[in-house]
Amino acid sequence: MSYPKFAGIDFSKHDVVEFNPAQTEVGAGFRCGRRLMDWAMKYVISELVPRLGIRFLTVDALFDADMPEKPYDASGFYAKLGFRYTNPDEHLPPPDGFRTMYFDLMPLIHQINKIKNTN
Repeated sequence: MSYPKFAGIDFSKHDVVEFNPAQTEVGAGFRCGRRLMDWAMKYVISELVPRLGIRFLTVDALFDADMPEKPYDASGFYAKLGFRYTNPDEHLPPPDGFRTMYFDLMPLIHQINKIKNTN
């Protein structure tokens, strides 16, 4: 798999830990991706929202069309977590290889505030 370049960094020349949520035979029993996203969302809500007023989380879900008969689309993983497409009508494959998605934190923030107010 070729790695894109961001801000002049060629990731093919660096050691990386790659997580592929679609690769069910590796890590499916551990639910690594789900656990990482759960942690990230809890951290943002508990630590960053009160300080910075964050409302949305965004991700750039990889869409790798190297194999046209079965392109790799990580957006399905994020969709299962409640993320929505910023552009649901986007032409596939996306020109930059990513599908931007967002998650609205407001419903979770309201739930947390209700719990805090009942204690």
